[in-house]
Amino acid sequence: MTSSRRPGGCTANVRLLTVLLCTGLACARTADDATEPYYAVLEEIERQLDIEPPIAVHPLVGQLERRQNAREYDLTSFYSEDTVRVFNRTPPRYFECRIATSGACELRQGEISVVLSESVELGNDAWMVIAFVTDLRAHVDVQSYYRVDARRNRRGAWAVYRFHRL
Repeated sequence: MTSSRRPGGCTANVRLLTVLLCTGLACARTADDATEPYYAVLEEIERQLDIEPPIAVHPLVGQLERRQNAREYDLTSFYSEDTVRVFNRTPPRYFECRIATSGACELRQGEISVVLSESVELGNDAWMVIAFVTDLRAHVDVQSYYRVDARRNRRGAWAVYRFHRL
């Protein structure tokens, strides 16, 4: 009997299997394994503002620009290639908001949307995200900015340690 295997074929199959397994594991990462603290930030916004999911989230990451005093930021524009990756949970807690022609989230009365900024490294595994929340449930303070600071714990999960309104 002759074998149709080429020399090294078994090794090539093992390499291919390893690549497929690693790719599958990367796709199956949990939110705590993500490189950005967006899940933790959104969960803290839910708790602090008493919002029931699902929540509309702008699909693009907002770009921050430092103001002159270097302690404040402006949310200036969006990174067209950088998306917020929070839409893959089951059951869905967050969904992409409808985008108006202006580029902002299109909302109806009673709805809430969140725009998240890029993450800014603060040092010691701590990161800052600015969240722009539009809350059409009430007539007071419809639009607010929040600074949310999060840090990775030893297991790699994000934990929010500071949340305050700007």
